[in-house]
Amino acid sequence: MSSRDIFAFGQLVKETISKCVESGVADADVFRDLAVKQMQSGNPQLRGVAITLFKHKFFDQPLLHAQDFLAEIAIKSHAEKEEFFRYICCFLIVYYLLLPTNYCIFYLFIFILFIF
Repeated sequence: MSSRDIFAFGQLVKETISKCVESGVADADVFRDLAVKQMQSGNPQLRGVAITLFKHKFFDQPLLHAQDFLAEIAIKSHAEKEEFFRYICCFLIVYYLLLPTNYCIFYLFIFILFIF
């Protein structure tokens, strides 16, 4: 990708990531700031390289890993499928409970677990 492509990607991020920031997606605000300050720098040499930008921790989201696994499920071994489906329900419940809008539900859930 050229420095122009990185600049355009920074503009795309800046315009589309606000819902992620509002929803409390991990590192969305950090990645938005990176898009504004680095990817759209006036100096093309400071904009970064695509491979480095795509290794940002914003893209290291558990739901993205689950989606990647499901996209390749046809070539996964039986053992890999069993392990994935064994833990996916628990993961989704915990992930849902940890969303910022669900903190009170999370604390209620923890409280109930300690009572019983």
